[in-house]
Amino acid sequence: MSCRQADLEEAKGHEIEKLQSALQKLQENLEEAHAAVVKEKEAAKLAIEQAPPKIVELEELTMQNLRS
Repeated sequence: MSCRQADLEEAKGHEIEKLQSALQKLQENLEEAHAAVVKEKEAAKLAIEQAPPKIVELEELTMQNLRS
């Protein structure tokens, strides 16, 4: 194996290590984001369950009410 070929193989190995490291970091970020989404979804569900019901009463519109 020539010196140049050995250098290329070493550079290739370093590049592979960098890419694997970057991939691992992205996977960790994805897992964190997924956990945050699940947590937010659970919090929203709990908030909906605990919220008091909202009752809206509508006044019946009649011709007399519109004239007033």
